[in-house]
Amino acid sequence: MNTFATRLVLFAVMVSPMVAQAPATPTSSTETHRLKLTDIGTLKKYGTATEPPWLCDADGNLYGKVWSKLEHDQILPLYKFSPKGTLIATYNISKNDAVVEPHEFALGRDGQVVRVTQTRDGQRRLISYSDDGTIRGRIRVQTHLGWQYQQFDSGELLLAGQHINGAQQEETLVAVLRPDGTLLKNVALPRKKSGNAGSDPRLLLARGPDGNVYIATADDPGTISVVNSSGEVVKSFGVAPPKCCHRPDRMVVNENSIAIQYDWATPDPPSPYQTARTLIKVVDLDGHDEAVYYFSKSETNTLVCHSNSGSFTLLEGDTIVLGEPQ
Repeated sequence: MNTFATRLVLFAVMVSPMVAQAPATPTSSTETHRLKLTDIGTLKKYGTATEPPWLCDADGNLYGKVWSKLEHDQILPLYKFSPKGTLIATYNISKNDAVVEPHEFALGRDGQVVRVTQTRDGQRRLISYSDDGTIRGRIRVQTHLGWQYQQFDSGELLLAGQHINGAQQEETLVAVLRPDGTLLKNVALPRKKSGNAGSDPRLLLARGPDGNVYIATADDPGTISVVNSSGEVVKSFGVAPPKCCHRPDRMVVNENSIAIQYDWATPDPPSPYQTARTLIKVVDLDGHDEAVYYFSKSETNTLVCHSNSGSFTLLEGDTIVLGEPQ
């Protein structure tokens, strides 16, 4: 009896430290918040629907394209609107540029608009504009790639685009160019395939407050790479999708954080127990989770801005919407 009791005491002594040191059940540190959506402006006067992508500057002005019946067979101009939808400037492409296809655009280091274009001879050309919409300059880049563009604070350029390789497979290439458009370095991004989102060669690009370019891959929703003006990947970190079957579609970076819009990745609607079709996840500049936001009014909003105070500017068709965390 005493021997049995002694064994029980010894067993309790051996087990109790193990119980005390056992880790707690992991819980998500990401809080989910509802966004209060308020209509604050409209672009209806200028067209019937918006055409992605859309960007905003530090003052909250919006830049993008709007479909119009009058421009149906023409190259759409790029517009600058105030936060409430007042037209500020129009950025057209000259017929003398022989542009057959304008691709994406970005804001340069000093805030000027730059459009990435393709000419009839297959060359990539960057067209920059003054604040009033007049063409300020053109750079012919030393690569036939480059659908997306960002400019480093130091003046170098980053272009990214899709390419069909020798095996007839589509791959994404990234290059850093000198300010005159000559090639400085090709960039190899670290990538780790994800089983949820499927194959998608698109990249999400944004310039960060540190002057570097932040790049997220749409076929790998868990990785963001930060590239400097020398073409070096200075850091890379994981950002998991907030829910299964959501794919990153938009990314904006402010002074403190990264906001990523995730859309439902399959044609089938979410089941009743799933979260909304569109979610916005916010992480800090090193990828640490901060919050996840969902919409209560609509699932067709497009993320445009994320202010340093935490509010969002979104587009719902031709309506400008302010999203405020609840």
